[in-house]
Amino acid sequence: MNETSPAPLFNLLGVKLPAWLPAFDCRWAEDLPLPKDASGLTLYGSERAEVALGLRDTEKGIYNSVTPTSIQGTDFRDPRWQKDAAKTLRDLIKYAKKHKAVYDSLGENWKDTDRSGGVGYFLPVAIALSNFGASLICDRRAYRVKFFQD
Repeated sequence: MNETSPAPLFNLLGVKLPAWLPAFDCRWAEDLPLPKDASGLTLYGSERAEVALGLRDTEKGIYNSVTPTSIQGTDFRDPRWQKDAAKTLRDLIKYAKKHKAVYDSLGENWKDTDRSGGVGYFLPVAIALSNFGASLICDRRAYRVKFFQD
């Protein structure tokens, strides 16, 4: 907790994460000033993980992350709520596995069609645990489409 650029973790709050889905502990003490990136922009929860993953660089205008789902919770910095934080992580891991399974099933063939109308899926790359919830972070550059039925 309280790292400006957090390191990826594969075990957080006793929850083991898949090798392809690290977690970042982005919780921050309220009495400390929030970190800023090189351009001076304040970095909140998942934004610090996005910078650590190389998916965000506001100075260069790079915004290659998307968070398709987030789960709000209680104050995850408080030791009394660690069980809730761990459950939130487990729930996001389940969601990420389902999301990745659909993503993997789509392949790259959607680029070779002129079809339209569908749902976009991004590659899940990490989970960010913040003060009052957690977010699934996906790489916006790794995009696939699940087309609606004709």
